[in-house]
Amino acid sequence: MSANINERDEQVLDDRTSLCVREEEEEEEEEEEEEEEEQEEEEEEEEEEEEEEEEEEEEEEGEEEEERRRRRRKKRKRRRRRRRRRKRRRRGEEEEEEEEEEEEDEEEEEEQEEEQEEEEEEEEEEEEEEEEERRRRRRRRRRRKKRKRGGGGGGGGGRRRRGREEEEEEEEEEEEEEEEEEEEEEEEEEEEEEEEEEERRRRRRRRRRKKKRKRGGGGGGGGGGGGGERRRGREEEEEEEEEEEETLLREESGAVDSVLENQRDQRGEEKRAAGKGALLPGRVARCSGGSLVLR
Repeated sequence: MSANINERDEQVLDDRTSLCVREEEEEEEEEEEEEEEEQEEEEEEEEEEEEEEEEEEEEEEGEEEEERRRRRRKKRKRRRRRRRRRKRRRRGEEEEEEEEEEEEDEEEEEEQEEEQEEEEEEEEEEEEEEEEERRRRRRRRRRRKKRKRGGGGGGGGGRRRRGREEEEEEEEEEEEEEEEEEEEEEEEEEEEEEEEEEERRRRRRRRRRKKKRKRGGGGGGGGGGGGGERRRGREEEEEEEEEEEETLLREESGAVDSVLENQRDQRGEEKRAAGKGALLPGRVARCSGGSLVLR
């Protein structure tokens, strides 16, 4: 009996000893894994610090290094993906890996779309500056023509004093009519150019809205039926905004047309009155050699 009891005690001791040994081994393995993870994190921090230093150096180098920066960013993203994949493989989180890859792809697409939109906005600003410059040049040309017209009127007055008042009046009226017609043509050209420019802007806005809709549509597909309803709501709001913009543009164009029509009517009345010899507001009558001259 005592021998059996001793054997059982020895067996129990052996079992406890093996358990302790296994527990110690497991603790050592866990400590090693933690040390490896800490080492990896330190390496990642060092890599990120190096990447930040590289980015600062790249920013100082300027626009010429933009292409190389993009390549480095891609390389860094690949390295980060590889590190994340290694971690996930060790932890068995493959589904999370796929989701994060999809999120990264979506972020890259959004960055590309934002860059494209910024380029389009820069092009629009450049076109607006060019259009403004063209308008300034037209105004300068019209001012020069008006100065020349004023100088010509003074010379005509000298000739009228030499006994050719009526012929010079007719010539002046014809010149004024020609100049007015030229001004009207220039104004019509400016209006057409402005309308074309406004049409180009509307088309750009529509293209940007379509792109935003497409981008919103991709997010809505992932979110389910609620995303589809939000997308439809955004589309309705955008359609309402387009209708409001078109209404405003129609009202503005109608107001401009009415002003131009009034100006044309006024010029026609001035021409008819000038043909009849009537004195309109803003025109001065004086006698030269017994004849009435309109200035």
